[in-house]
Amino acid sequence: MLKSAIVVLSVVCSLSACVSMTPEGEAVRVTTQADVVKGCKFVGNVKATSGWGGVAGQGIADSNTEKTLQNKTAKAGGNVVYVNNSGQHASGEAYRCDAE
Repeated sequence: MLKSAIVVLSVVCSLSACVSMTPEGEAVRVTTQADVVKGCKFVGNVKATSGWGGVAGQGIADSNTEKTLQNKTAKAGGNVVYVNNSGQHASGEAYRCDAE
């Protein structure tokens, strides 16, 4: 019984982490503060949608869309994503901010 519960839990955990981060995406900073991207170069808009949602899946949706926004920002040449809308349908602006 315990063995089957562990197998089921492993499957559920692996399915919940649907989006994986690229090494470049992991380096992208996420912000909801407009002043963080002040003076940075805008490189494009990014959007993400998760198949998860509702009360039970909202946390998974938030995690998946944030990772997708980070990956897309990195692919566009940015290193900071300013998130306008989070959740199952997320959107943001990708920026390239140079270190001071």
